[in-house]
Formats: sequence, C-alpha cells, structure tokens
Amino acid sequence: LSLHDALPISTLAQSDQTAVAVNRSSNIVWTGKAADLFRSRLSRTAQYSASLAQDMETTHRLAWGSS
Repeated sequence: LSLHDALPISTLAQSDQTAVAVNRSSNIVWTGKAADLFRSRLSRTAQYSASLAQDMETTHRLAWGSS
C-alpha cells in the first residue's frame, strides 16, 4: 500500500468516524445551551470533514486516476 493510497483511506475513515460521532451525540440525553453548542459545532465539523473527504477523492482521482 503506497502513501498516496493510504492517505485517502485514512481521511475517509476519519470522516466516517466523525459522522458516527454526530449520530451518537444525537442520542445523548443532554439539553441546554452547552448541549446545543456542542451538537452544532460537532455537526459543522462533520460537514467540513465530509467536504474534505470529497475534495480529497477528487484530487486523488485527478492526480492518479480512479482506482
């Protein structure tokens, strides 16, 4: 496994783990401003992570072709 193959795999795994964290956080019995802020920031982080994963896949495909 080369570095240019390993990095996308790692990035996608981290993006998936972030999505799992958002899903799990919705099941936590916790209310109030702190809970709302936490969930909002976690959701925003997950959106950034998903965007990064998409950009990474596009860049990888353009640089090395689809695999």
